[in-house]
Amino acid sequence: MKTNQCRMCICLALIAVSAVCMSALASEAENGEWEVILCNPLMASLEMESTWAAAKAVGVNAIEIHVDSNLSCSRFYIGKETPYSFDSAENARKIKSDGEKNGVRTPVLCAPLRINPEDDVDLAWAKMLIEHAPLAGANLIYFPMGAAKKMDAEPFVQRSIPALKELIAHGKQHGVAITIENLQHYTNRPDILRPLLSTLSPDEFGLCLDPINLYWYGFPRAQVYEFVKEYAPRTKHFHAKNVNHPADQREAQREPGWKYGEHSVAVADGDLDFKKILVMLKEAGFQGYVSIEDDSLGHHPKEERVDVLKRDVQYLRSIIAELQ
Repeated sequence: MKTNQCRMCICLALIAVSAVCMSALASEAENGEWEVILCNPLMASLEMESTWAAAKAVGVNAIEIHVDSNLSCSRFYIGKETPYSFDSAENARKIKSDGEKNGVRTPVLCAPLRINPEDDVDLAWAKMLIEHAPLAGANLIYFPMGAAKKMDAEPFVQRSIPALKELIAHGKQHGVAITIENLQHYTNRPDILRPLLSTLSPDEFGLCLDPINLYWYGFPRAQVYEFVKEYAPRTKHFHAKNVNHPADQREAQREPGWKYGEHSVAVADGDLDFKKILVMLKEAGFQGYVSIEDDSLGHHPKEERVDVLKRDVQYLRSIIAELQ
């Protein structure tokens, strides 16, 4: 009898240990420690029955979702419909529920934010998004920032800081990390991005770092690497894509957007060395998601696009495996 009891205790102990280990693994995945994921807008070009199916075909376990200011997910497809939204708690929960059914998580949201030079920034929708994000399984939102009208650097920064502080405070209440992305004509500029990062606490506010966006802006490749090293300690989320410019343009100062679409290539095939970049992130203590945003898919026939993204995933995973 005692022997049977001992065996039962051992079994229960092993089950408990197993449960703890599984919980730890789930927690690690949810915290985004070097997991490769996909941006959801590019998956529409795969022309599959749903965004869920596209993610599974490529072989990732998580995606980031683009959310419009009306809280709709206008680039998340089920057939020809875009049924998902963050306009209610119920709708947010449905995203997580459907994701679980498909074996795909949605830990990151992208929500473009426009700064208005004349009026206060409308943050009501963004606050509702923050409140509903955890219900969909998301714990990080990055806000790509632009201007409703052309603005100089100083007024853009001065109008952005109060809005970001308000969103950060709301994020803390709901367990959601708030970041911005370096993007296009404003936050790619160091005279804008540096003041935003220096004014706001590193513990509360970080960056979705996209090195190719810096390259898009026209910075020479060597300077892009310098920026990556500078911004890496503030990086909470990361985008990977690439371009292949002619050799005489790689270290030149180019016009913003110069032949970007024409020269877009798969992540492994372009001018930026992502092993070099990911080493910088590791040295800075980065722990987060590496999200593929491959803008070259339009250069490939539809039937080849899944394989292009699979190669992106394999390339990044192989680098991460070496670093770990």
